[in-house]
Amino acid sequence: MTNSPYASEPVRDRIVGRADGSLEQTIYAGAGAGTGKTQALVERIANLIMLADVRPENIAAVTFTKAAASELRQRVREELERRQLTAAEAGSSIEELALAKALEALDSAFIGTIHSFAQSLLRERPLSVGLPPVFEVYDGVQGDARFDEEWSEWLDDALSEPEFSDAVVNAQRLGLKQPLGNLRDLAGEFHANYDLVERIGSLPKPKQTDKPALVLESVRSDLESAYELRRYCTNSDDKLLAHLESLVPQTINWIHEALDTESDEECVLALTQIGKLKIGGGKKGDWTDLDSGESSIEEVRALLGEAQERLDTGRQSLGESTVVPLVNAVAKMVLGYAKKRRVEGLLEFQDLLVLSCELLDSNDEVRRYFQDRYTHVLIDEFQDTDPLQLKLAMRLADRNSTSKGKGAPTPGALFIVGDDKQSIYRFRRADLTQLKGLVASLGAERLSLVNNFRSNPAVLNWVNAIFDPWMNSPAGTAQDPNQAPYVALEPGLENYPESDKPRVMIAGEAADGNVEVARESESKDLALLARSIGAGEWQLPDGDKNMRQSSFRDLCVLMPRRTALSYLEDAFFEHKVPYVLEGQAPIFESQTVHELANNLVAIDDPTDQVAIVASMKSLAWGCSDQDLYEWAAAGRKFEYARKTYNVDEFDEGTGSRRVATALAGLARYHENRQRISTPYLIEQFVRERRLREVAALANADGDRERLMDLLIEMSRSLQRAGNGSLREFVRWISRQTEASVRVAEGALANSEVNAVRVMTVHAAKGLEFPIVALMGLQVSASNPKGNSIAKEENGNPVVAVRIGSKNLGLATADYETRATASKEADAAELVRLAYVGATRAREHLIVSVHRSGRDKSTLAAKIGEFDEINDSSTAFAVDEVTDEQISQRNEIPAELNETYSLEARSHWRDGLLVTIEAAKYRGYVTPSELADHTMFEAPKPEDNSESTEWNTARRGRGGTDVGSAVHGVLQDINFDDRSNIGDLVHQAAEAYAIPELEDDIAQLVSNVLDSPTVAAATSSNSWSEAWIAAEVEEGIEIEGSVDLMIQHDDKSITIIDYKTDRVIGTLLEERARGYENQLAGYALVLEKQGMNVRDAILVFANGGENGGAKEYVVADLSSAKTAALAEIKSKIQ
Repeated sequence: MTNSPYASEPVRDRIVGRADGSLEQTIYAGAGAGTGKTQALVERIANLIMLADVRPENIAAVTFTKAAASELRQRVREELERRQLTAAEAGSSIEELALAKALEALDSAFIGTIHSFAQSLLRERPLSVGLPPVFEVYDGVQGDARFDEEWSEWLDDALSEPEFSDAVVNAQRLGLKQPLGNLRDLAGEFHANYDLVERIGSLPKPKQTDKPALVLESVRSDLESAYELRRYCTNSDDKLLAHLESLVPQTINWIHEALDTESDEECVLALTQIGKLKIGGGKKGDWTDLDSGESSIEEVRALLGEAQERLDTGRQSLGESTVVPLVNAVAKMVLGYAKKRRVEGLLEFQDLLVLSCELLDSNDEVRRYFQDRYTHVLIDEFQDTDPLQLKLAMRLADRNSTSKGKGAPTPGALFIVGDDKQSIYRFRRADLTQLKGLVASLGAERLSLVNNFRSNPAVLNWVNAIFDPWMNSPAGTAQDPNQAPYVALEPGLENYPESDKPRVMIAGEAADGNVEVARESESKDLALLARSIGAGEWQLPDGDKNMRQSSFRDLCVLMPRRTALSYLEDAFFEHKVPYVLEGQAPIFESQTVHELANNLVAIDDPTDQVAIVASMKSLAWGCSDQDLYEWAAAGRKFEYARKTYNVDEFDEGTGSRRVATALAGLARYHENRQRISTPYLIEQFVRERRLREVAALANADGDRERLMDLLIEMSRSLQRAGNGSLREFVRWISRQTEASVRVAEGALANSEVNAVRVMTVHAAKGLEFPIVALMGLQVSASNPKGNSIAKEENGNPVVAVRIGSKNLGLATADYETRATASKEADAAELVRLAYVGATRAREHLIVSVHRSGRDKSTLAAKIGEFDEINDSSTAFAVDEVTDEQISQRNEIPAELNETYSLEARSHWRDGLLVTIEAAKYRGYVTPSELADHTMFEAPKPEDNSESTEWNTARRGRGGTDVGSAVHGVLQDINFDDRSNIGDLVHQAAEAYAIPELEDDIAQLVSNVLDSPTVAAATSSNSWSEAWIAAEVEEGIEIEGSVDLMIQHDDKSITIIDYKTDRVIGTLLEERARGYENQLAGYALVLEKQGMNVRDAILVFANGGENGGAKEYVVADLSSAKTAALAEIKSKIQ
């Protein structure tokens, strides 16, 4: 049985392998947006197994993300199950049995990312590439920290070498202000592309470098000749004459002085600092002809031009001779570090690709072994992959013994699916021009899927009308080598719902004012749009052939870059539009991280009075400027190391007492910093200063709390990499801030909140939304970022370098040519970004072309231009809605939309501070504090506490990153519909920067869900990550989060707590007894709230003898509650 839910058609049948002989062909399937690419891949794999008798273990399907891999594996399983059911209904017992065997063996197929595939190859044959038998793969945080260490150590030695130090000094003479900082950035770029750097080797020294003195003599000669011709000017006000009589003689004198000193340093200084010699201006009528009859003004201009050219050439020559030894030194350091990682077995992600390619290249026996192992390789999202990925696949797919994996693939061994029009990852080394050449070398047959099953036909019509002439249309004449060929999308469904709203609306136009005015206007339009959607003014399909009212979560705002984000946030705030940011965010620039970092610096360094004052003014201590003035006016200093203060010596309620409290607190944390780990110190500080509570009151969405948790998790990751001290952590934060590092903070956001989603187009890749608004299109191609350009051209490595600005001349000879080509490629990719953004829309698309009147080349200008010549859109217009309409639609009490005076806010803040201060003196504990931490070999309180238990929206609660990720997934799981488990696992792995452990997380989650008690949970009878709190006795408050609560038919409650401790047997029993008081703490709270607790159960995710979960039931819950209460009283005392 090969029946498919998709209609049969000749091209699709060949792609999925239904057509005769198509499974023995090398095919490149171009899959346009929304055309069922994943389903085609699913059917291809299923048909390989069922029609070509390929064993699952011989299949390797490589995906772009782990979420895609998880989805692909699940859908292949569902496809085989569907066919099995069809076979059973048809009475085909032989086929039914074959499908059953295929399902049983499916887990032996490799379905995952290219990095995990490469890692699996290296795990089997590590010694063949010089790796130790067991190696480790660092995450991004660990890798960055270790590279910083390596750089610092290398730099100390390098500066003692004359050639390198002289080149650094010359770079400074040429005007480079921070040469060591620029070189560190260059090292980071080389580190990310070290395979290309290695293939190039050392750059040769420039063959011909004119000495600065000779260059200056030539420039002086030209200037003196030009200066002599000033007598031919008849107008004393002529601009060219003014230039000759001012700058030119000054420059001639400067050159004289530099040459007279016979000092290379003075000549270099003159060469690099001389101003612009060639200028426009001057009127031909003001100048008489030369005696020869030739134009004097043209001769002057020519001489100045020659002087300028000599000067520029000299600077370029000097800059290249300076930069080459610096580049070679940095390259040597990077390659040395790569070898060190290999020997030590401490790898990074790029190492996996480089070493796996080397593994297959260097050893014929190993290559043949893996070729026999993986007879069929399938690559998804090919257009966004590193060329190394295709090379790796080719080594496996070409089984010709003479070509050694470097020729054309064996027919049927390689299948590629992708969409050139969606190639948007140049910054990850995905080069469309190179990939097109590589595909051509495969001899693959190109087939296209064009039926779109996602978007409304009106949206598709607009997309085709705009992008067909903009990309490489088949009918076009001028083909851009950097651009993808355009294949029009066709509607794939028969019936589409009607709507009274326009399918495509264009907002804005070219207007007076600058780009800031345009962005303010477009942000206001989108805020009004969001309010209209949030008020339910739009009718959308509900997935069950009916219509429903819209809500805020139906709108996604996409932007190619984040440059317009601040304007949108201001407009959303002003118009009371709830929104969530997704994707990578500059969290180190946030106020939350900034304040916490100030406190950590103050704790680490008692001499840093700036940090101490900043920390005291933060919400952690709440000291006002008046408090600080009162303290300083009394002659006291802001320090805590040389002088300690007794808080009781200061009157209650005074500013001095608040400052003394802060200094005493900082002193206490400073003393503890060597006794406890950095993650636990931060966790303790956040908890004791009640920062989560304050953050929750200020931002109910939990964004600030998640940032705190994310920072704590990062400190754990650094600790595991050997950077465990507080000082190392604060320095690391400082470096991340300076580099404006972005983090996938959005992965921690609550996906269920009813709010507009805001993200970049890159973050939206592979997603779809009912309504999409494209904004921030006032962007055009930019010059290359960073200090280098690294890529492949026709199979050859290219590395070009420029350090500092263009006018310094510190560049390799080919840099400008490469930079121009890079900018052209960036312009082409921007078009594809707009295409990807537009094709995310299912029902409605709103495109903002707000721009300044001078704007002729940005995405907004080009879309506006193409839209004007088509009749497939409507001008933007929405009805304004009231707060009451939104409140009624979203069941928000109207009083929440009221505005309050500054005086009311002041009273609220004063009351808040009083409440927080009073809360410090309550008997406050969390259930996890009641666990017996002495049962761990190396006690780490932060690894076993409910580190953010108060925040019910956070992902994971302490423990290792794997444990935190498992808790995060289980918190968000829908017990009635587990279809999105793969996405949740992927998000959690990304959030904790452990993508290589995604399979482990998935297995642990599966184990827990299969445990008998958890398996009985449904969405209606259970609560995940339920926050509970109660005053169980006078002055004793317990609050925390229960992993899972299940309510039975008799209304009794079972408490479940997940554990990822790697223990079994007797050790598990001992460990479980240590946790009994923790579960008893939960029971005390629930019983205080009037609930009947039936039992309390620990579910150890891999504690079973067979690798599954193990349940441990607290046998005597009553005794455990008594013991827990006694321990609480002991802690309070």
